[in-house]
Amino acid sequence: MPKSQVDFNKTPQRLAYLESIRGIAALQVLLLHILSAFFPMMVFWSRENNIQTIIHYSPLFVVYNGYASVYIFFVLSGLVLTLAFSRDIELPLRLIAARYLRLAIPAFAACLLALMVTTLVGTPNVEAGKITGSDMWLQILWQMPHGALFFFRDAILNSVVLGYQQTSTLSILALPVKLDDLLSSYVSPMWTLSAEFHGSLLVLLWTALHQKNYTLWKYVMIASAAFFAFTFFLCFAIGHLLGLRMKKNQMPRLLWPSTTGLIGMGALICIGAESWFSINLNDICKLTVATHLPCTSNYQHMIGAMFIFIGILLSPPLTRRLEAKSLVYIGKLSFSIYLVHWPIIMGVAPYLFLAMKDSTGELPAKLISSLLAFVISVLLAIPFSRVDDLAIVLSKKVKRTSHLAFTLLNPRP
Repeated sequence: MPKSQVDFNKTPQRLAYLESIRGIAALQVLLLHILSAFFPMMVFWSRENNIQTIIHYSPLFVVYNGYASVYIFFVLSGLVLTLAFSRDIELPLRLIAARYLRLAIPAFAACLLALMVTTLVGTPNVEAGKITGSDMWLQILWQMPHGALFFFRDAILNSVVLGYQQTSTLSILALPVKLDDLLSSYVSPMWTLSAEFHGSLLVLLWTALHQKNYTLWKYVMIASAAFFAFTFFLCFAIGHLLGLRMKKNQMPRLLWPSTTGLIGMGALICIGAESWFSINLNDICKLTVATHLPCTSNYQHMIGAMFIFIGILLSPPLTRRLEAKSLVYIGKLSFSIYLVHWPIIMGVAPYLFLAMKDSTGELPAKLISSLLAFVISVLLAIPFSRVDDLAIVLSKKVKRTSHLAFTLLNPRP
């Protein structure tokens, strides 16, 4: 396979295309959730034969495949955090504290936004879900217990540290910890934040070992690959390995047939997970092997996502196109879009749908509500991004303060 070396260190903007990938992935998640609410047959299995199911089981599903997008987030985090931790590994506790602030501040603000929305409009998602047929999704989610205690638990602990029953690392490890149900979360997509935080701890460990004891690092990576093979932590491991290659300027550049093949294979695997026309990789999850943890949900989408990401990453023509300013800007809003869209889709959009359906008809109401949910989520992400910026600034201050203390306590001769 022909390849050559690419200089990833030539400009400070060398990671701009990664921002764009994150932005596109965030929009896919947004689309997936909107369609899950108002056009559920485009997302969930159905026996009916109509335009929705035709789109669902066609290659068009790739456009709104938010399942794969979540795993792309994890691979991206593994890559970017490896580069970041490599530059600043002396005091791991400060990196952990900074990472927590980076995730927890926007998470708290998102829960506060969700509280404000539910205070204003209630939970119209339940009634709207009955009408739209989203009984497996819109109708059962966003059922938060009343009281300040649960709010603060959800905003401070569940979102970043503990996770939820269905997704938490603590559940995967079968630890005896009482966890809240994901269905009761103020912002259910925040399950990924606990995965991000726990994945960050792993990446920090791997990066430190790589710098201090390369031989031990190799054995730990082999053990990690075996133990986490069927979980989302495999995405962090892949991202970590890619980050190390990028750091050393050893990332290969592949010709377009190879990268197209990788991306096409990833897309085919993801489509196959929905239409069942190809080999069902989820059957692997039925294996009982003592050396690994149970499968993550949407395992086949996870495998497809890694093929797609690697194909894009190793394609210079694609990465150059992804450096477009508009795409990079969406990428900078991606985390904000990811957090603010939930109360819009669960609260604002169903409220508008119920208000319109009698006068406009059900289908026009669904279309208008879907469009408004998309537009409002993106526009609201612009002011919300200031919270994200604040989290970045404060996390950097934690690192700088700790670095100063480390320097004073450990003066170099």
